[in-house]
Amino acid sequence: MILGINFGHDGSLAFFDPLSNKFGFLELERISRLKHHVGITLDDIKNFLRQHEISIESISSIAFSGTQFYSARYSGFDINEAKCKSTYNGGFSSTKNWYGFKNHRERLKNIQYVDFPDNLYDNLRLGSGRLGEVTGVLCEASDFEINSILYQYEVVICGRKIPAFFVPHHYCHAWYAACHDSVTDGDLIISHDGGWPHLPFNSGGVFRYHEGLVAPIFDARFFIGQLYQQLGEEAGFHAAEAPGKLMGLASYATVRDEQKAFDCLAPLLSWRETASNQVEDFEVALRSVINSAREFPISDIIFRSTEEFFDPPISNLRSIATAALAQFWAEELWVKDVSKIVNDMKCHASKPLGAIHIVGGFSLNCPANTRLRSEIAPIRDVVYPAGSDMGLCVGAVAAVASRQHNRGPSIKFLDAAFLALSPDTLPARDKYVALESEGLTYCRKIDYNLEVENLLNGCVYCIFDGPAEIGPRALGHRSIVAVASDKNLRDKINRHKGREDWRPLAPMVLSEDFDEFFEGSQVGSEHMLRTHKVKKPLAIPAVTHVDGTARVQVVNNRAGHCFEFLKTLRSMGATPILINTSFNCAGEPLVETIEGAVKSFLKLELDFLIVGECVYRREVGNG
Repeated sequence: MILGINFGHDGSLAFFDPLSNKFGFLELERISRLKHHVGITLDDIKNFLRQHEISIESISSIAFSGTQFYSARYSGFDINEAKCKSTYNGGFSSTKNWYGFKNHRERLKNIQYVDFPDNLYDNLRLGSGRLGEVTGVLCEASDFEINSILYQYEVVICGRKIPAFFVPHHYCHAWYAACHDSVTDGDLIISHDGGWPHLPFNSGGVFRYHEGLVAPIFDARFFIGQLYQQLGEEAGFHAAEAPGKLMGLASYATVRDEQKAFDCLAPLLSWRETASNQVEDFEVALRSVINSAREFPISDIIFRSTEEFFDPPISNLRSIATAALAQFWAEELWVKDVSKIVNDMKCHASKPLGAIHIVGGFSLNCPANTRLRSEIAPIRDVVYPAGSDMGLCVGAVAAVASRQHNRGPSIKFLDAAFLALSPDTLPARDKYVALESEGLTYCRKIDYNLEVENLLNGCVYCIFDGPAEIGPRALGHRSIVAVASDKNLRDKINRHKGREDWRPLAPMVLSEDFDEFFEGSQVGSEHMLRTHKVKKPLAIPAVTHVDGTARVQVVNNRAGHCFEFLKTLRSMGATPILINTSFNCAGEPLVETIEGAVKSFLKLELDFLIVGECVYRREVGNG
C-alpha cells in the first residue's frame, strides 16, 4: 500500500494498493473547511486511513510532494511532530509571499512540512542540462532514466520508519493524467500553473507517456500562469481567488487592436529567449508587462454592455480592461506555445501523436481550453477534473507505484469517462434516517415530479448525494441547482452565496439536448472545463454569460439526482437545462459531510436540501 501526501496548498491524501487497484482520496480543505488548506498532521493521516480501514503497518511506502520549491529546510521529518493545521482563511497577501522564497518561512512558520532535499535545485539543473541535447527534439520516454526524478527519504509515522519518495511538482501533475484510461502510448502531457518559470520545470513542462512511463522531455519555461496571477491581483482580486474571478470578469470586454496588445508581451518573450535562470531577470520583465497593462489605453478596449445584466452596472473599467488583456494574452500565448510543441512532435517523434493532456492549475482556464481545442484539431486534447494541485498526491502515488512495482501500463485507477469520485464512506441512499437538526424539517422521500415542479416555481435545491467529486467543480453530488430559464434565480443564488453579481453560473445538460442549446462538440465537457457559445440565450438567461457563452457540463446517469431532474424537465416539456454551482458558502470549499451540508444549507437560506433520497426544508420561522 502506497500513501500519497501533498503538503502544499490544496493539501490532500491518497492511497493506492498496486495489487488490488484499491484507491482512496481526500482533499483536506473539505474537512478543515479552510479553502486551499495547507499542511498535513498525524491526525489527518490516521483519520484518513481509519476511514478506509487501513492500518499504518500496511503502508509499505510514501509518495509526497508539495507546492513548487518551498524554501524552508529541515534535516529530517517526523510526522509525530506535525501538530498544526493551516490557519489560512481566505488567501495569501501576494503570490510573492506564496510562491517566493524570502517570505515563505515567516508566512507559514507554524506549519511543519516535508521539504525537498538540499541539493534538489542542483539535481534539477543537472537534469535540465542532460535534457538540453533533446530540447526541441522531444525524445522518446525510454531515453530518460526515471530514477533521477525520485528523491528518497525515510519518514517516521507513529515510530515506524517507512521508505518515502519526494516526487517533483509537475511530474506529479503529469502522472495524475497518466492514471486515466484516456492516456495512451506516445501521448503528450503538458503541465502549467502559476509557478515562477526561472527554475527548470517549476512552472510546468512537457512530458511523454511511453510504455507505461512518464518522462519529462521539455522545460518550456511557461510564464502564462504567473502573469495571469499577477494581473488578477492588479485587477483587485485576492491572490488565492484571482485566477477564477479574473476569468469571469474578462468576458465583459475584448481587445480592439490585438497586435498592439500582443506587442506588450515583448519583455517576457525576450526573457524566455535569454534562458536566464535568475529570478530578478524574470521579475523585471514581468513588471514591465504589468506596467503595460496599467497604461494600456481604455480606448483600445471594447466593453460589452452590462446594464441589461446587472444593476448597477460594473463601473471599474480599468479592472475589466486588465482582465480582458490577461485573458487575451493567456489564450494567445497558450495556443502559440502548445501549437509549436505539437508541430515539433509531429516533425521529430518516431510515433504519431495521439493526444495531448493538459494538467496543472492553468487547465482550469475554460476559455483557453476551448480555444486550444479549435486550434490544434484534429489532435485530441483532454483536461481533467483534479488537474490542479489537489491531484498532486494521486500523481505522486502513481509515479512511485510505477517504479516500485513495474506496473506502469496497468496503473489506470481513475475513470476518464466521467470523473473519479472520492470513495463512498457514507451510507447508501436508502439508509439515511430523517436528520434531526435545529432549523431543519424532514419533508419526504424524493419525488422527482414534485421536486421539478418546485424547481419550475423558482425553488433552489442543495444536493448532498453520496461521495463528493474530486476537484474544485461540483458536478451533481455537491451542487446547488435551479432552472436556467429564470435569470432571477442566478441573482438569487449569487446573493445567497455571497458571490459578486457579475459572476456567471454554469449549465447542466443531457447529452441528447446539448446540440439544441450549445455550439461545438460536447466531447470532453463532462467536467465543466470548456466554454460553448449559447444558441438560445433567451431560453436559458440564467447561465448565459455576457459574452454569449456558458461553461457547460454534459451529464449522464452518474450525476445522480441532477440527471433525473433533467430527464423529468424534458418529459414535462420544460427547458431541460439546470443551473449548477458548488454547494458551499462564500469563501468555503465544497461540503464534505452531512453535518457540513446541514450547516451550510441553513446558512445559505435556500429552499430545499436533498440528503441521499431524503428531502428537507428549513423550518417555518427560520427564514
